[in-house]
Amino acid sequence: MDSSGTERQRLQRRACAKADVRVPARAVRAYVEHEVAAVLAVVLQRARAGEHTLAGAGAGYGTAFRASAGLTAFAIIPCVLLLRAERAARAARGETPPEPLAEATPA
Repeated sequence: MDSSGTERQRLQRRACAKADVRVPARAVRAYVEHEVAAVLAVVLQRARAGEHTLAGAGAGYGTAFRASAGLTAFAIIPCVLLLRAERAARAARGETPPEPLAEATPA
């Protein structure tokens, strides 16, 4: 087989590997998004239970906002851990970090 055929096979394997990762990642992300929305709906429902005034409704929405802020803060932890693991894996393989998409410029 010529070198172009070998290169084509290598690119196809890489594309399949990426596709294999993307599908479960998309499914997990969709599942988590729906679960978080359900949790926040329950928090809001319970916070507003028995309230019939605007102040009570506002307090319920405030509770739901604080719950969403807490969930966001909790979600940052695995993001940081995954970022550090990715950097360590790239350093172990001797790869250079990817170039930034855009440079930060002062306004």
